Amino acid sequence: MARLRVVAYNIQGARAGIPAVAGVIESLTPDVVCLNEAPGWWGTRKLARRVGLRVVVGVKEDLRNVVLVNNRLRSTSLGVRRFSRTQGLPPRGFAEAVLGFGSTPLAVLCAHLGLVGEERLGHVRELLGAIRTLGMPAIVAGDWNEGPMGVAAGATSEVLADTFGLVGAGKGFTYPNPEPSSRIDYVFASAPLRVEACFVPDSLEASAASDHRPVVADLEVG
Repeated sequence: MARLRVVAYNIQGARAGIPAVAGVIESLTPDVVCLNEAPGWWGTRKLARRVGLRVVVGVKEDLRNVVLVNNRLRSTSLGVRRFSRTQGLPPRGFAEAVLGFGSTPLAVLCAHLGLVGEERLGHVRELLGAIRTLGMPAIVAGDWNEGPMGVAAGATSEVLADTFGLVGAGKGFTYPNPEPSSRIDYVFASAPLRVEACFVPDSLEASAASDHRPVVADLEVG
């Protein structure tokens, strides 16, 4: 077994500045980072360089979901996919990559769901369909815009493990900073991945770098 640390983090377009966001990410020593509301193409690459990671996939026009990985992981981008569009609502989508972790291929999907419950549920069904098509262990992470009792979070948890729900201590609130009161950001994992730990950092830096706090999950792979 080998450990993989995954971070899900909505960084609010890095409005607090690349150094502030980078400081939080560096302190968490991640292997994989799933970013929502990433800055533009150049800002995302600047952030990746600053934290010693590389961009695998993300930032396509108006979709700002990004997957960053460290250099010990082989990776293949499967691109950015759009969810079905709901008339009158902003476009949504997810970034999709396959990682090589030892001899184990592992899918990573990074998504940011919308503000309407019915749309979120439909988009979760599309995500789960993408996982079934890939036919390999998967990590799904991002901002679900609803708590664990929401319909989309519930539908996801029926198929994938909610890592904080399994092993997290405390309430795991991620939004809104500086005094979060809702758990709306997640790292989900499929079998046979084993969840070792999950936490939401409460540092001063994590409370100031974005309107969200990151979720950190330690998984056993292989």
